[in-house]
Parts: sequence; C-alpha cells; structure tokens
Amino acid sequence: MKLKGLLLFTLLSSLALPANLATGKQSFTYSYTLSYSFENQGTRTITIAEEDLMVPRFMNTTHQKVYIEETTHPYIIKSDIDGNQALLIDLDREIQGGEKDGFSLTYKIESSTTTKPSFKLDEAEGIENIPSELILEYTSPSETFMSEDKEILNLSMSLVNEENSVLENTLSLIEYIMTEIDYVHFEYPLYPNQTLNTGKGDCDDQSILLISMLRSLGIPAYLQVGIIFHPNIKDSSTSWEGHLTNIQEGVGWHGWTMVYIPPWGWIPVDLTMNKSDDALDILKKAPEYDSNVIPAINVSDQSYITETLVTRKRIMESELYVTLNDKAVQINNQDNKQNWLIISLGGTTAIAIALMFYFKD
Repeated sequence: MKLKGLLLFTLLSSLALPANLATGKQSFTYSYTLSYSFENQGTRTITIAEEDLMVPRFMNTTHQKVYIEETTHPYIIKSDIDGNQALLIDLDREIQGGEKDGFSLTYKIESSTTTKPSFKLDEAEGIENIPSELILEYTSPSETFMSEDKEILNLSMSLVNEENSVLENTLSLIEYIMTEIDYVHFEYPLYPNQTLNTGKGDCDDQSILLISMLRSLGIPAYLQVGIIFHPNIKDSSTSWEGHLTNIQEGVGWHGWTMVYIPPWGWIPVDLTMNKSDDALDILKKAPEYDSNVIPAINVSDQSYITETLVTRKRIMESELYVTLNDKAVQINNQDNKQNWLIISLGGTTAIAIALMFYFKD
C-alpha cells in the first residue's frame, strides 16, 4: 500500500530564510492553515479521488512538534511505505455539476534551530563507516531514483575517487550539479536522466538527480519535502491548464536531499536555496538547520514522479478545478522575533513539489 496526495504546486517570486545567528538555539511557534476547494465546472457528477483528500500529517522530531489545532471535517491517519503519515479527510466525494466543496485544517508547529556540523575534511570518514542497514535501505534503485541508469552511474563514477571520504565524493557530485544544471521550473517533477540530459531542473529535480548519483555509488540518500515559513512570501499561480490554483501567504513548499555522511550522519543538501559557488558552503549553510524549515515527508521507495504525472493527467482530463490555499503566521510574542536573511534567487523562483499522498492496495 502507498500513501499519496494531490500535488502541492508553489510559485514564489522570492524566498527568504532566517539567519542562524551565533546566539544559540532559537525556538518559534507557527500557525499554518491549509485549505482545499473543489469545483465541478461540468454538468455531470464528479467523484473526488481518495488521494485528493490526503494532506500531510508532518513529522514530529527532536526539534519540531506538529499539532492539529482545528479542522472543518473529521479525518483518519494513514501511513505509506516510507513511513510518512497523512490525514484522510472525510469529505463527501460526490460533487454535482456546478457545485463546490472543500475543507481546511490548521496546524500548530513548534520548531527550533539545530546545530550545524563542523564538516572538517580531516574528520571525514569513508563509505566503510556507513551502517550496512542504511546502505541496504537507501541505495536501492527506484522509480524515482534511477541509480542503475548507465549514464548516471558512469558519470558518477567518473567524478569521484573511491579512495576519498564520503564527504569529498559528495562534494564532487554537488559541484557537478552546481556547474552543469541550471535552475528552471517545470510544473511536474522530472526523472533524473531528463534533468541530466537537458541540464535544467528545479529544487526537487536537482535533488532527485543528486540522490540517484549518490545511490549509484552506494551512498545512502533520499528526498525530503517540507514547508518554509516567511512573512514576505505572498503569491498566487495557476497550472495544469487552469485546473490547479495555488495561493500562498507566509509559507512555501520546497524539496532537498538528505545524504548520510559519516561521522556526522544524515545531512541536508539544499542545491537551490543558497547563493554560493562553493560545495562545502552548500552543506554548511543549509537552511534546513533553521527553525522556519519544516520537513513534511521523506521520499525513498514511493513512486514520486509517476504518481504525480498520473494525478496531473487525471485532473486535467476532468471538469474538476482545485484551489489550494496555504497561509501561515508566526505566533510567538514580540520579544521572540526571528532575524531574517533575504536571499534573492534571481528572477522568478518556482518550486514544484509533488506531495503525493495516496493509499492504494
């Protein structure tokens, strides 16, 4: 069984990240409301797919706690093959011609900054120091991570030295993608060989390529998807030939790589949110250590790309029109404000995130 949900497509003109100052650990609380609206613009009754009524539960970790504060409809919790949880909303799935329906729910999210590793090259360890169970679980090829693709495998091997540490080899792959892949938005995720051959891709496309390259070398890696809070985010966009509208206020969706680098463990690699020409800087300045980046799901074995394309095709061929509205505010008192570092990404930044929550036998 698999857990999947409707694509959350986010178009942002800019993103801003909090500066992780040297003042120690900081904690913040946010209120995040997610609303769905379904409209049948045809004359015949439409049955909403169960997967379209799935929304992320989010994960609870040592540095973030997520609570369901309010919801317009009851729900049940389901899990997927990657261990993610989703809320299946109990909404009437039949929509008559010309009618609308929808739901909303509000999360309270408590989050704190986490400590960034030192990443000293003289402390870096080799692949033999990676636990065997992680290699077994996070290096296998999948529908999304094409680690057995000959072009990807041969390229990855040509870029690294087996005598080097995992950190050094990871940096070599990051440098290649930074140099050869341009940030270009697509309204659906690309397979890694498409990103490689076109030299173009957005946040999850570049991450999927990096993960495929890492896995081809036996280095554990997976995709992580989440939200970014910032008061300056405010945008509205339409995609899928007008069938999908996204409205964002104070929050946007994003994707990044998680790679296991001994002795430091699981490390976020954000290829598109940092302005840096240095691969080690990409690791050291990853925004995922800050309190306003909230992981929602992990993607390892599920069919992230294919299921996105299937959902997109189904919606576009119907008379169903969907509006997703994301709104978030920081609810800490005025004495506990974040310090924000504005990072311009140059031009229009479009983030396509396939949060594919579904349950199928």
